Amino acid sequence: MVNTAYRNIVDALDEVDPHRSFARIKATLARILRDINPRVEVVTTSYFNHTHVPDMVVRWPREPDLDDRYVYLRTAVDVADLLHDMQYLSRESRPLIIALGALEQSEGSRELHNLCLERQALVLDLGALSALTPGVEGSSLGRLVSNAVVEGGRGVLSERDAANLASTVTSGVRAAPLGDRQATDRAIEAASVNMMPSAARRMTAFLATLWQGGGSPVTALRRVPSYSQDLDESALAYLLESEEIGDVEFWDRITQRTSFSQLLQLPTLSADNLQQLMQRAVRVWGARACAVVPNSIETARYRVPSWRWSVDSGNLTLHAPRFSVHVAQKKAQLNIHAEYALPEIDVVRERVSLMQLRLRAITLLNRGEKAVYEGKGQDVLRGSQLHHLGEVLGPGAVVKEIDTWTRTGVALRCSFVSRTASARAPRGDVPLDELIDTSVGLFADLSSDDVGRFADMVPTHTDIDVQLRANLPELPEA
Repeated sequence: MVNTAYRNIVDALDEVDPHRSFARIKATLARILRDINPRVEVVTTSYFNHTHVPDMVVRWPREPDLDDRYVYLRTAVDVADLLHDMQYLSRESRPLIIALGALEQSEGSRELHNLCLERQALVLDLGALSALTPGVEGSSLGRLVSNAVVEGGRGVLSERDAANLASTVTSGVRAAPLGDRQATDRAIEAASVNMMPSAARRMTAFLATLWQGGGSPVTALRRVPSYSQDLDESALAYLLESEEIGDVEFWDRITQRTSFSQLLQLPTLSADNLQQLMQRAVRVWGARACAVVPNSIETARYRVPSWRWSVDSGNLTLHAPRFSVHVAQKKAQLNIHAEYALPEIDVVRERVSLMQLRLRAITLLNRGEKAVYEGKGQDVLRGSQLHHLGEVLGPGAVVKEIDTWTRTGVALRCSFVSRTASARAPRGDVPLDELIDTSVGLFADLSSDDVGRFADMVPTHTDIDVQLRANLPELPEA
């Protein structure tokens, strides 16, 4: 199998200037590795074809449990030469050796393979590299397999071996939710043989999750994993970045086996399966803090289409046309530094009434004067004290923050200074749908088109007409 990457490396090998040749090869390989996993960091050295100094180092800065992998380029493709070089490479560096040619089977091939298993090393020739790189431009499953091989592959893979491994694992991933035991077992076995134990466990947990998500008991597998099949963050990332799964019952099961805190550990993503997961999880999971940020000051690292979820920097974000909703486990993790103009009492009163919220307390400001009114267990809005308090402060009084109960009785402190809502101690998590719905109701301006789309993303549990939200008095400009 020949692709663009293969041809670029072969062309670079024909360069007359060796330094230019080496630079082109390294640049091509670095691009391949970043295409396979955009989150990796690839560091190139000034060496080429050195016995024990790597040509490149692959790092996973957002996955601290994953050790660096040293990459060694070899112009010699003779098995005897590779066996000689292996004695100088440490197990701790998890060597990835790329032979810039085609490996030929010889008497030492089995010895080289066994030595690679022992040293946690992987040898790929150009054909094997070419067989793995179509996943970069093809399906997300192809990228998943390629990424797993780069992270934790071991042994010697020829072009045929790499193609068979990719085919076996891909087939297993597609078969597991359907309850196809034979294909799933083959994929688990292929992972255990061709990957280091940590990578094999991650892939097995991923396959077992797909299997159980489809409704089949894990004990029905011939190769029942001997360790916990709970999804870790890497396996959850595998799942979310794989081909889209539209089965609602599958995601119901996955939601029960994962958590909001696990999701926040993932690197940046906005995959289709994240959208599927959040359709169910928003009704089940809880969080403690939420912020609504107008898009006029949003500083997202990358652009995401409207009405789509993403995970980035420890936050879950819902992207809307005019604002973004950020959710985290703690208010400090929201990284909100902006301060907003404060709304007048009547604006807040109308929003609170429409949202059917009860106020526990309210803090008002006017020309340097501050007043705090607490309802002592009663709804602040029900009495006349709030009206009198506003009169005492005089015209132009604005609301700094309120303490409110959500519809299910959760206590929230809502700041109009930062447009954040956070759970009051000692209360635990707030249901995600309530936290987001309350925050958007208080801190966002919705158009008539927005309200329907928002209700699709975050279902509400009241009998209010959601279209009324489009007619609320607007908040002051950010």
